[in-house]
Parts: sequence; structure tokens; C-alpha cells
Amino acid sequence: MKEKLVLIGAILTIILFVTGCTTGDGQTGFGFGSKSSDRFDDDTPFTAQAHQGDDGLALQFAKNNPPTKIYYTSAGTPFNVIVELRNRGAHQIDDAYLYLTGYDKNIIQDTRITPGGSLPVTFDLEPVTNFNPEGGYETVEVENTILNWPEGTDSYKPTIRASVCYRYETVANPVICIDPHPFSSLSEDKPCRVRNSYDYSGQGAPVAITGVEQEGTEDLLHLKIQVQNMQVRGVVYDEDKYNPDRGPDSSSCPFNLQYKDINKVDYDDPDFSGSGTKPQLIECKPDSPIRLVDNKATIFCKFSMPETDEIYQSPVNIRLHYGYLNYEEMSVDIMNVASE
Repeated sequence: MKEKLVLIGAILTIILFVTGCTTGDGQTGFGFGSKSSDRFDDDTPFTAQAHQGDDGLALQFAKNNPPTKIYYTSAGTPFNVIVELRNRGAHQIDDAYLYLTGYDKNIIQDTRITPGGSLPVTFDLEPVTNFNPEGGYETVEVENTILNWPEGTDSYKPTIRASVCYRYETVANPVICIDPHPFSSLSEDKPCRVRNSYDYSGQGAPVAITGVEQEGTEDLLHLKIQVQNMQVRGVVYDEDKYNPDRGPDSSSCPFNLQYKDINKVDYDDPDFSGSGTKPQLIECKPDSPIRLVDNKATIFCKFSMPETDEIYQSPVNIRLHYGYLNYEEMSVDIMNVASE
């Protein structure tokens, strides 16, 4: 009987261990919601599908760091903040930087910051890949102390904001039909036809190319490229305002960004693949950088058609680059329970 009880206990322990090491979606580890596709039970190669979705950098406060309520007992009361960061998109993040703001640093003072030792904290995060389907991960830990409680105050309720500034890219390669005779008989059997649709599934970036409309003549190819900032709380801004070496007194991200600085996206000249005969870019309007209005913009590009009678499909490379700001906020209630 004793041996059976020991065996049952061992089985229950194994079950609890296995279930405790997985998240709710069956995936292991930290995720902010799983980015990777389902694992396959057969021998099909696993792919992370990095160039899908609208994610770039994701951040959140760690559970109970900071807590929603803190009791001030005396000078030196700890007030700690931990921010978790993950690159959920398809582009490498280099030299991103994080600031903590929203609280009076005369009351709450930083005593130890990991990594880096001071704000802003700079870090790199690798993108989603087949070898790392959840993307690069980092934590920033800020140990604070409440040193100078304001006299005659029963509570202090700051809203802590964690702001992360970084540079990012969006790359899309929609397939375009190259047809030197687009107005020939519709009954003609062609390998492809000029169309105005684009199967959008995201590009693994917060600013997306959501549509590409195509029109053509025998001499010219016109592309209408739709661009959109996909994140409600994400701010896209002029790359020139990215500077981790500037502090709160500067006009760089995240401080004092002006209207002229935000909603700006740079783009490279779109280019068809290959080095042989292909459509050649004549011009794109408006010039780079473009400004988003209501989070949207349109680029109109004109190409000369190649001298060929062949009808074929060819991807056109469209690349956007920009500065981006993500932030998270949390309200904290600090209660004075000091004896004096």
C-alpha cells in the first residue's frame, strides 16, 4: 500500500511539473502572447513566420514590480520597477533606449539600475527567426528608494511611464504582374493579370504596407502603395529624433517631440528583383520622408516597362525605415504610514 501511495505521488508531481512549465497556449516561456506558429507533430520544418503581424517591440511591467500600492514607513522605503522587453518583429533592434518617467525624482531616487547603471538604459534585441521564434528578450530593473516624503501629504499617486525609443524597418515584397500588353483580349490565357489587390498579412513591423494597387500601360507601370501605423499607442517619428545620448532637456525621443517630428516615415526607392531586364523607377511622390495623416499615407510610384513581350510575375522590394516609440503606464498609490 505504501509503495502505491509513493508511485501515485510521483506521477502527480510529474504532471504538475509538466503543466507548470507551459503557458496557456501550450508554448513554453515568456511571450506577451505567442508569436510563433504551431509546432508540427510530423517532419514538416518549423518556420517562425517572422514577416507577419504588426508587432515591433513589446514591453510590460513585471508582475508586482511596481506594486499598485506601496506603504511609506520611513526614508529609504524601497520602490522597485522591472520592465520586460521583447522584439516581436522581423527587424534587429540596436541601441534601443528606455526611460522611466512620471514620478518626482526629488521624492523617489534611483539607487541601482540593471543593466547599464543609469537611465536611459540601452539594449539590443534580435528579431524573430526560425531559431528564436519568440524574439530577443531583455529585462530592465530599477531599484528606487523613497527618500523625501512631502510634509503634510498622506498619499502620492504617480503614473509611472516606461518609454522605449528605437529604430525599425518594414520590408515588403508584393508580387507584381509585368504585362507589356495589359489591354489585350481578356480571353487570352496569361500567366498573370494586372490586379489591384494585395494579400496583406503584416510584415512583422509596427508600420505596415497594407495595400499595393497596380495599373499599367504598354509603356508605364504605376504602383499605389498604402502605408499605415498599425499600433494605436505606438508613435512613429523622424529618425533624426532618435538619440540615446540626449536627456530630458533635449528634443529627441521620448521628450518634447513636436508635431513636425512625428508621423514621419522614410522609404527607399522601390526596386524590382534581379539585375537583368526589369521595370525601372522613374519617380515616387511624395518624396521621402512621407507624413502620415490619421496614421495613413500613400506613395505613388511610376516605372518604365521593360522592352519585352514576356508576361511574368516579379516581386518589388519596398523598404520603410523610421523611429518608433512604445510606452506602458501604471498608476501607483504610495500611502504614508510613517510614525512621525
